[in-house]
Amino acid sequence: INTETGGYIGFFAPNIENTGSLNSPEGNITLSNANSGLLYLPNSAGIGFSIDSLESLNPIGIENTGLIKASGGQVLLSSAAIDTALRSAINNEGIIDVSAIHNDGGNISILSSIGSINQSGSVSADSIMNGNGGDIIMIAEEDMIHSGNSSARGGDNSGRGGFVETSGFGDLKINSLVDTRALNGEWGKWLIDPPSLNIGDAGGTDITSADIINALSTNSSVEYLA
Repeated sequence: INTETGGYIGFFAPNIENTGSLNSPEGNITLSNANSGLLYLPNSAGIGFSIDSLESLNPIGIENTGLIKASGGQVLLSSAAIDTALRSAINNEGIIDVSAIHNDGGNISILSSIGSINQSGSVSADSIMNGNGGDIIMIAEEDMIHSGNSSARGGDNSGRGGFVETSGFGDLKINSLVDTRALNGEWGKWLIDPPSLNIGDAGGTDITSADIINALSTNSSVEYLA
C-alpha cells in the first residue's frame, strides 16, 4: 500500500498482521487495536471519523514481519491485547523506518497498554545526510524485549542524534544496543526504564559496568530509571 506524500494509512482491528509493505512518505501510519474516539486525517481541514473502542473485542495483537515506511513521518503501533504463550501483544520482526535523507528523522511509537513488546526487527528514525535523528518510544506495561536494531542517528553531514526509550514495567530484557550517534553533531540519548535495577559487577546483577560502557559507545548519554 502506497500513499502520496503526507498521506495516511490506518488499520484498526482486534488482530493486525502486516506481512507486506506500507509506505507513506512524510505521512502517518497507524496500526491499533486500542484506540477509540475521533481520528482526524492529516491535512484534511478537520475531517475525521469515529472509531469505536476495540478493547471490548478481545484484541489478539499486532505483528509486523513486513515493511512499514514513512520517511520523515510518524508510525504508531498501539495495542491493548494481553500476551499469549506464543506471542507478545506487539511483535516486530520486520522493518519500521521513518528515516529521512535531507530532513530530520521521524517518530516511532510502539505502545502496549496491557501486554508485552518484542522488538527483534529493525526500527530506524535516522537522518541520512542533513538533519537530526528522530524519536523512538517503546513502552510495555509488561515485558519489553529488545533484541533487534534500533537507531535514531543524526545526518552524516550535519545534525544531532535522536532519542530512544525502552521501557518495560514487567521485565526489561536488552540483548542489543541502540544507536543515536551523529558524525558531525551531538550524539543522542537512550532512556532505559525497568521496574527495578541492580547495578554491579558481581553475579546476579542486571547491569554491569561493561554494559554501561557498551551503551555509551553509541549514545552520548544513557539514563536508567527504576
